[in-house]
Amino acid sequence: MNNAESAALTLVCRERGWTVAPNGESADLVLLNTCSVRLTAEQRVLGRIALYASLKKKRLAKGERFALVVAGCMAQRMGETLKQKYPAVDYVMGTSSRSVFPLILEAVEKSFNSSSSPLPTPHSLLPTELPQFAFSSSHLEEGQFRSFIPIMHGCNNFCSYCIVPYVRGREVSRDPQLIAEEIRLVGERGVREITLLGQNVNSYNWNNNELHFAGLLRLAAAEAAKSGIRWLRFLSANPKDFSPETIQAMAESPVCCRHLHL
Repeated sequence: MNNAESAALTLVCRERGWTVAPNGESADLVLLNTCSVRLTAEQRVLGRIALYASLKKKRLAKGERFALVVAGCMAQRMGETLKQKYPAVDYVMGTSSRSVFPLILEAVEKSFNSSSSPLPTPHSLLPTELPQFAFSSSHLEEGQFRSFIPIMHGCNNFCSYCIVPYVRGREVSRDPQLIAEEIRLVGERGVREITLLGQNVNSYNWNNNELHFAGLLRLAAAEAAKSGIRWLRFLSANPKDFSPETIQAMAESPVCCRHLHL
């Protein structure tokens, strides 16, 4: 999921004319897309923030441009306290507020184009009401034969050991027509394997029981076959939501891989 969302954010940057830098040290904008599922993941991010804080100080002292954005689950968990603890971070963008990313890019661009203009404060960029989670239209990584396609977001289980419901929120299912459109898009771009993604992928439920995961799997498999995609996988699946109908849908389609990740 983190890879898919990073690819979607990269596409937003490309659409605005940004290009990928050879490395973080030479970049004008550094985006850290974080994970909170394990403590070590957050510790690595804090190490990266310290590295870029030092780099930012040197770059700004030379009159060069530099902006640091922290996104993802750790940003959702800590919110603005992350920026308070680490002032080098310019913007904090949680999982529910990715829709404001174009506004952040626009603010950074305006600041870079005006030598005397500081970066706007985060609060001046945000809408008056809290942003709602929205799926990106594409998660394609250029030149890859495989693509991840999120179909649902969040989790309702609240297991005692797991932080996911607190940083991802309650389950939200994606419009099946938008899923089909993304499958067609990646097929046209040469992708030959897709993986349907969700924190609890087989609890997919569109429009109050209108379409469950088994039905979506049939739809996705048919669309994949028409689009030249040879392999269809999905993860992660919770055993308690695994239905005989899902197994039947897998058996019916030669596109569905004989593989389960539980």
